[in-house]
Amino acid sequence: ADKFQDIIWIATERNGLNGYNYTTHQFSFYKNDENPNSLSSNGIMFLSGEASGNLWVTTYQSGIDMLDKKTNHFIHYNQSTVKGLISNYNRCAIDDEQGNLYIGHLFSGLSIVSIKNKTAVNYMPNPKDPNSLPSKEVYTVFIDSKKRIWVGTNNGLALFHPEKKIFTVFRKNMNPGSLRSNIITTIREVNDQIWFGTVAGIAVLEEQYGITDAPEKVVFKHMLASDAQSGLSHPLINSILQDQYKNAWV
Repeated sequence: ADKFQDIIWIATERNGLNGYNYTTHQFSFYKNDENPNSLSSNGIMFLSGEASGNLWVTTYQSGIDMLDKKTNHFIHYNQSTVKGLISNYNRCAIDDEQGNLYIGHLFSGLSIVSIKNKTAVNYMPNPKDPNSLPSKEVYTVFIDSKKRIWVGTNNGLALFHPEKKIFTVFRKNMNPGSLRSNIITTIREVNDQIWFGTVAGIAVLEEQYGITDAPEKVVFKHMLASDAQSGLSHPLINSILQDQYKNAWV
């Protein structure tokens, strides 16, 4: 849902970007064509808002596009236009509203792009460094209301500290209340709590410990799949959303 217009943006796997105007009940369509200002690829993985009101479009294999709503042109952020960008293959991209775009790559870690300068810094796992990114496969990036930057991978959860350029890493089996899976598929904030979708249900962060100083003590409350009415219908979580009535949809 667009924060500035009466539009629901819809990403498709092979047919580009759709915009549904729920006031006029009309659709607009954006696809890749011979126009250099068109969408760079019709395969879209993720959508997110841009700081000034435009739209970030994460493509599967052609980098990130920004839709300029005033011109209806797409500005391309890829290996041809961004110095130091390690890959055009992506799962997600999110704007920190401070001039940086965080990109989660399929197999190339995390990149942080300076939107103004079009330069990138990349982070990859280092087995010798416990404060490095836990995996080169990044599934999701989320910035919460406290401006903390969370990175979900297929080998653990990471909290990125931009001032130190290091990661605090959380994995399963760190304590009896730790994560039940290292595969973090989605991250959202629900009623001032951080919910982590995994392949083993939902983990809700309990913040009674300093999550930076003592990650091994951090515990999570778990929502698991079960046949009970209160249980999740399936352990694999793909998406979490909260509606205007404060309900959570999984």
